[in-house]
Order: sequence, then C-alpha cells, then structure tokens
Amino acid sequence: MEINNRLGKPVKCTFDYTDQRSGQLTHAIMYVKGKDIRIEITSDQMSAVEIIKGDTVYLKSSKGKETIPGCDWIKMEMNKSITGNETATEAVSPEKIEGKTNYHCELNNFGDDKFQVSGGTICDLNEIIKKMQAEQENKSIGG
Repeated sequence: MEINNRLGKPVKCTFDYTDQRSGQLTHAIMYVKGKDIRIEITSDQMSAVEIIKGDTVYLKSSKGKETIPGCDWIKMEMNKSITGNETATEAVSPEKIEGKTNYHCELNNFGDDKFQVSGGTICDLNEIIKKMQAEQENKSIGG
C-alpha cells in the first residue's frame, strides 16, 4: 500500500497494532498530505504526536511527561545515516511494522493546520547533542 497517494489528496489512516512479544495494543491515526505526516499514537503506556515535514521530525509526548526536561517538542533532522536509503515518509509505512496490524486509509479533507507544531517549547536534538559533546570535551580538557 502506498499511503502518500499520487493525486496529492489528503489521506487519513487508522491503525490498530498488537505487539508480537508483549501483546500490547496500540492505536494510531496518521494524516498524510504531500510530504507532510502527522501521527497520533495512544496505548496503555504512552501517548505521543509525531509530525514529519520533509526530513524534519517533531515528537511530543502527550501524557504529561517531557522527553527532555524543558522541551515540549523534540525536533530531529532525518537523514540517510538514520533511515538508510528511505525518506522519513517511506519509513512509516504500515508494512514495515512487525506484529498484527489492522489499518484502513481513506481520502480526507483536512488542511495544512494538521501539521502545525504548536503548544510549547521546541528543542533541536542536534543542538542538544552538540552542547553535550562540547561540555564533555571541556571536562576532558579541564580534567
């Protein structure tokens, strides 16, 4: 199945996934329009929103827990070193999920507002990693 249909029409997909090992049920709703994707994931243990715009991914935990202190959203750049030869859009195909997956996709009429990153502080993961590396180097030098 190719979620990102070639007509450029918005597509909404719903997924119910049962993990092979734990038996945990996860429910997800995916909105796709062009190269933009929004995924809303809920399970007993977590709730999260992921927005993919081109090769930039934004991730937010929705159960009141910050992934990184002070950050509501984590921004990450997806590149081929992370995803192999896949684009971020290709990496989220339901066929790539291991386990029992039921999904249904249909054309929809949502707008670009589905892909807005709003409601809190956005932290760039690449910048956080660079800062941590610089701090580690300073500790090593200052010894």
